[in-house]
Amino acid sequence: MSNKHIFLTGKVQVGKSTIIQKLLSSDPCRGKRIGGFRTVNQGRYVYIMGAEQPLSSCSEKNICGYRYMDRLNIDSYPEVFDNLGCSLLENAERSDIIVMDELGFLESEAFAFQKKILEILDGDTPVIGVIK
Repeated sequence: MSNKHIFLTGKVQVGKSTIIQKLLSSDPCRGKRIGGFRTVNQGRYVYIMGAEQPLSSCSEKNICGYRYMDRLNIDSYPEVFDNLGCSLLENAERSDIIVMDELGFLESEAFAFQKKILEILDGDTPVIGVIK
């Protein structure tokens, strides 16, 4: 494999996703097809969406987690990762760069999604991502 994958990790809110967004908007990435996914926290909900979809894409269809008031307990919806997440990754296979922002415990029961991630990592398309 000639391409390399890059994953960032670090404490919450240190700018991992911001770094990815700045990289994707930089000159070397201009004109490249960007695919993959990102997860976004909006209030109590966690959403999964296409890497370049706007926040307005958040809806009941792409809720992949629910955060309780104490912010420590989170329900995960692995079926959303296995369905929507896999679909986003399948579409990403035709991209020049694949985003995986972020991988963590929410998808620990999403086995089809995990399998798809491993397939992509075995491929030649460069991946940039965040590991929680």
